[in-house]
Amino acid sequence: MKNRYRCFVILIVAVVQCTALEAEATGFSFCYHGASTSAPKQEEQEARRMKKELLGSYHETNLLTTDNISHAYLIFMENVRSKQSSWGNSEWELAQETMNQLNARFTSIYSILRVSDKARIKVVQTEFKKLREKSVAKK
Repeated sequence: MKNRYRCFVILIVAVVQCTALEAEATGFSFCYHGASTSAPKQEEQEARRMKKELLGSYHETNLLTTDNISHAYLIFMENVRSKQSSWGNSEWELAQETMNQLNARFTSIYSILRVSDKARIKVVQTEFKKLREKSVAKK
């Protein structure tokens, strides 16, 4: 009887874990958050949209490798240069968030990157910082 009970408990735990993973993947929450959840969801959607707009096919920053991270930074900067003249503070914040995600990935693979890639990335980071500071100074 104890073995059947133990198997039953293990089965229930597995089902709960799978359900929780599926819910997380689809953005579903089991908790009631009231009416205030639409604004954060809209912000998250806007952040994802901006990230895709700025990085194109490299928008999944956690999948960037030593072979393509430098190119992802270059694509990001090309898009920032072309769009930044029409940006307000909220767009700059979203671009900064995307840069922070790129930088987190950069940091995680830094030790295995080629020196030339590190140098290219540092140039892009500096250019982004200067453009952002210039934009803030204008306003």
